[in-house]
Amino acid sequence: MARGLNTVSLIGNIGQDPDIKTTTAGMVVANFSLAITERKKDASGEWADATEWVYITAFGRKAEIIRDYCQKGSRVYISGSIRTTSWEKDGSKHYRTQVYVNDLLLLDGKEGKGKPKEQAPQKNTNYDDDPDLPF
Repeated sequence: MARGLNTVSLIGNIGQDPDIKTTTAGMVVANFSLAITERKKDASGEWADATEWVYITAFGRKAEIIRDYCQKGSRVYISGSIRTTSWEKDGSKHYRTQVYVNDLLLLDGKEGKGKPKEQAPQKNTNYDDDPDLPF
């Protein structure tokens, strides 16, 4: 039987400032949503935008780049793999499908939102012990 292929490539805009956390082992993790907007003609022949939202997670150096150079509205290219995680909260099982980043390109360029941003002091979040996390 042939192996499957789990690869996705996306270009879109970050929907909110990325949520940056650090594991107790010191690995940086970035979580954010990505808006992918397509322009299509609707039933009446008028052009309309349709936006799809995708949850994104980046680890290590890629998360550091996102922390340092990306914010709400930043345009990025992401290549990665689809993962579905699950967790229990208040007796209910929850699921989330997201993309884990393998490759990242900042598309805003030097003049856009890709400039280094000023860093607020980072608190060391105990990411490994957070019961609301799906992994």
